[in-house]
Amino acid sequence: MSTPTRAARAKLAAASRHHPNKDHSQLQRELAAAKLEAYVEKIVADAPPLTTEQRARLAALFTGTPTAATSAPAFTNVELPGLEAGKS
Repeated sequence: MSTPTRAARAKLAAASRHHPNKDHSQLQRELAAAKLEAYVEKIVADAPPLTTEQRARLAALFTGTPTAATSAPAFTNVELPGLEAGKS
């Protein structure tokens, strides 16, 4: 577990222990963000170098910015094994 994740977890634990009736949603968001950051750092470290297009698509996922690659479906009329067309 990374140091920022441990720090965020400790802050949330202390706040929950000392102020159990308060809203801790901000601390919960900080812990979730710290966990996500640690996970992404690990994945990026283990992955091969990304192309410019791959970086742009991933950045769009994190920022919520639509790009041509993320705004339109890449495949149409694709049938998945075990699923009937038109049913979910």
